[in-house]
Amino acid sequence: MGELAQLIDEHFSNTEQLKLEYDYDSNYDTLTLRIIVGDEVKFNAELDIYNVGYRTQLMGLQSYEAIRWFYSQWEQFKRDTFYGPIELASIELGTDVIIADPCSNLDDEDDEIIELKNVKQGDG
Repeated sequence: MGELAQLIDEHFSNTEQLKLEYDYDSNYDTLTLRIIVGDEVKFNAELDIYNVGYRTQLMGLQSYEAIRWFYSQWEQFKRDTFYGPIELASIELGTDVIIADPCSNLDDEDDEIIELKNVKQGDG
């Protein structure tokens, strides 16, 4: 996120009516991003490496001018290194399936685990 803050400083252009401001927290590597239209904050959200993509897609900007101003510059900051490449895989289901968080302990009663019985077998 520090790199994104630097890119915003170097390449993002504000206008008199449309402004992008941010606060960077290096301890947590988060960016609090604000879009100001006129004197009114139209978007204010804390972004991190995991949510920056979808949080900046669903911003609720109303005016076409603000949308065009922001995205025409923001799209230049896209990069593919936030996440690894998407790998397609297939799984073969048995008749009994357990659905759980990958970090859960299957023996811990506090972890939510869903068990399905009599599942149609095959590739999924």
